[in-house]
Amino acid sequence: MIRFVFPCLVAVILAAPGATFAQKTQPAIKSAAKPALIGGAYTGTLRPTPVIALTLTFRIAGTAAKPTATLEVPEQSDKKLPVAKTTISGNVVTFALPNIGASFTGNLSVGGATITGTFTQSGQDFPLVLTRTAKSTAFVRPQTPKPPFPYRAVDVSYPNPKAGGVTLAGTLTVPEGVGAFPVVLLITGSGAQDRD
Repeated sequence: MIRFVFPCLVAVILAAPGATFAQKTQPAIKSAAKPALIGGAYTGTLRPTPVIALTLTFRIAGTAAKPTATLEVPEQSDKKLPVAKTTISGNVVTFALPNIGASFTGNLSVGGATITGTFTQSGQDFPLVLTRTAKSTAFVRPQTPKPPFPYRAVDVSYPNPKAGGVTLAGTLTVPEGVGAFPVVLLITGSGAQDRD
């Protein structure tokens, strides 16, 4: 039951411990008469703070006249966020993501190997260089369990009689063997999550 929340990118940028920001002036973007060939995955590392690094992969499809794109942040989820508007004007590439309050504007290199520009979110500017890659990074997640499991899992739910329509749901996990067992209650926060 994955509930992915891309706005946690905002939370990482704004609420990281000890994070301080200075407004940066966006670099001048040069427009060329003829755009370079573009398409495929472009990946870069966003560093909102000195101790946080997020991998951003934009997958571009369509044509130069009607491009489309999606954004992936594998540290947060394997899901793809549709880019609301993708624009290629000359060698200037722009991605608009109003649903997370973000945008990217960059200069496409000759041959289309890189896009160098600025990622903006919640009024903060961050330099970002996107490099064309054959495929995006596949993150190994050893914490994701695979069957057969050495435990029994039961979905449980508890309706709130004082609040109509409100139900607390979860998963009860019981180890193999004869109890009693210690009890741990896990409550997740925002971002990518499931009951594993």
